[in-house]
Amino acid sequence: MPQKDGTVVEKSFADCSRNDMVRAQKLFAEPPEPLPPTDTQTMDKLHDALAALGPGRQIELKAAYSGDKTKVSLTNVDMEDLPSVVAALQRVLPPPPAPEEGQSVRLPRRSPRRR
Repeated sequence: MPQKDGTVVEKSFADCSRNDMVRAQKLFAEPPEPLPPTDTQTMDKLHDALAALGPGRQIELKAAYSGDKTKVSLTNVDMEDLPSVVAALQRVLPPPPAPEEGQSVRLPRRSPRRR
């Protein structure tokens, strides 16, 4: 098992804790692909827009590039902050393309509520 000082100590699988397994997995995981430069610039602007909302928020904005797409995750947004967060993001992002005449817009189905 990898240690904090960089050394490796042999340990049987049965003696490994969950944290040991997570550390080992990180050690052997492939590094993530870098974001394309334009996506990196957009993410920087989005981070700045969220930071401008002021301190005290624990909003997390992450991006990962896989294959040919950049996926973005936004978490830890308080419901009361949602309107200001959406407005801040909209100031950075271009507007979505308008649907063509006669074309309807389909929204994804809501996931069932967790209880």
